[in-house]
Amino acid sequence: MIVKKMKRTNFSKSKAVMISELVDYIFATHEDHDKEKLAHIGSLNFLTTTRAAQKNEMIALAEEPVQSKMPVAHWVLSWKDGEQPTPEKVDFAVRYFLQLMEWKEHQAFYAVHKNTDNLHVHILVNRLHPDTLKVHRPNRGFDIDRAHLVIAKLERIQGWASEENGVYEPSQTGNFLTLSKRDYLKLCPAAETLENATGEKSAQRIARERGHSIIMDATSWRELHEGLAEVGLRFEKKGSGALVWVGDVAVKASSVDRAFSMPKLVKRLGEFEEGDSPSERTTFNPESVTEAETIFKDEWQEYQQEKAAEKKKRALIQNRKKDAFQRWEEERKARQHGVHRKLSRHGLPIMNIGRHFLKEQQAQEKRKFRQAVESQGRPCIETQSFRHWLALNGSRKSILWRQRKRLLPGLHIEKFTFSKTSDFRPYYEGYLKKAQKKLGEHTDGSRIDSEIVLQMRLDGYDVNTSINTILNESKWAEQRTTREAKLEYASRIARVSFGTVGDVAIAKQKTEEEMRKKVVTSRTDRENCTPFTR
Repeated sequence: MIVKKMKRTNFSKSKAVMISELVDYIFATHEDHDKEKLAHIGSLNFLTTTRAAQKNEMIALAEEPVQSKMPVAHWVLSWKDGEQPTPEKVDFAVRYFLQLMEWKEHQAFYAVHKNTDNLHVHILVNRLHPDTLKVHRPNRGFDIDRAHLVIAKLERIQGWASEENGVYEPSQTGNFLTLSKRDYLKLCPAAETLENATGEKSAQRIARERGHSIIMDATSWRELHEGLAEVGLRFEKKGSGALVWVGDVAVKASSVDRAFSMPKLVKRLGEFEEGDSPSERTTFNPESVTEAETIFKDEWQEYQQEKAAEKKKRALIQNRKKDAFQRWEEERKARQHGVHRKLSRHGLPIMNIGRHFLKEQQAQEKRKFRQAVESQGRPCIETQSFRHWLALNGSRKSILWRQRKRLLPGLHIEKFTFSKTSDFRPYYEGYLKKAQKKLGEHTDGSRIDSEIVLQMRLDGYDVNTSINTILNESKWAEQRTTREAKLEYASRIARVSFGTVGDVAIAKQKTEEEMRKKVVTSRTDRENCTPFTR
């Protein structure tokens, strides 16, 4: 599972408007293009029963704290491809999340959306306690860290798949332990957003890759500055902290490694000494962030070329706008000077009145001129993410981009087809035993059914046969109350297992089998070889 805290950066609107828009968004039944997205809804700890009244109730309570600009927090919990929680499991997950975040008695809305490849639930919780009227901050403000721990426990309880490089992992005793900072250096949210959007390495990642060993091995400030300069980085002190400059982007030294905070470096290297800053800062060319570069190499380079061309186009348009404003300003000053000269003949009172109305007239003219200039061509490629660009050029590569953390260098992925191994009706119970043995009996049923359909695909069964098998024989499909819900459950599982995500799973499975064969063959050869004797 993935947990994400949605940050609100625009506070120009009132609390009432922001909360109202959030509630309307999560409860909207359809997208702009009429695609149905709402799967399940719920609310907790309200005095009223209708949604409109509950929304007003949340707004009224949120208006109480004057110091808090936005007491309502927005969280998203997302399941992996193929995982489909039942409404009961969603209700439990939301209540469990709120309880461990210490918001058990707080107002909350939640809604499950199914308009994306991954089912996800939006949670709006009012952090203001209805009785004490105090805004509660879980874990002394480190709420994201607490949320990762809650998700790790929820995965264990409900049988969901864990994310690669999770923040928390269980020990042999069952207690959840945080991964060490050496093993898991998490990027800051801004850097993760940049890499997910553009596919480029962030400044924080570049600083770690190029500067970590240099700063760690430095024995003096001079050696540190010279080593960083060789790889195009700079180290500066700012206030009581330190910055590592990657071109024109500053990165906190402590975000490269906790051991690189200024107090710790001063303790190790002595009092800080300035380095010789180069006259020109190093310009870093975009680098692909994914390790599986061969899969996206051509598309990523084409994306970068279009992005660079759009950047030049944007700069050209901005220069034209700047020149247009400059010409307009010169003409305005000339007109103003002429009007002032004519008004000066009628005395100071008339001149002041004329200046007032002239100022109002020129302000209106300036607004109209700005609107006319700004309405000219507006490039959009710079705000378009690499994933969306891939989707416009083919959905398969877009899905592979989402799966990039699972892709290994040299992994061969194709649209696999398999010959049918049997003409008989698939034996569901046999597939069920194999899937439970592989994933564990406590695994969620939707994950088990996804594994079953994947194995049916490997045995040569088609999509329709797989859907009918799940519909007629899966006990987890029976938990859906309507025929439409059952069909949607089976269809989503088949779409994942027979789609690009299934191709990736099959490719990894084939690669792992080949590696096991190589290990067995190598061991057998060593055992059967004749030892050399003199």
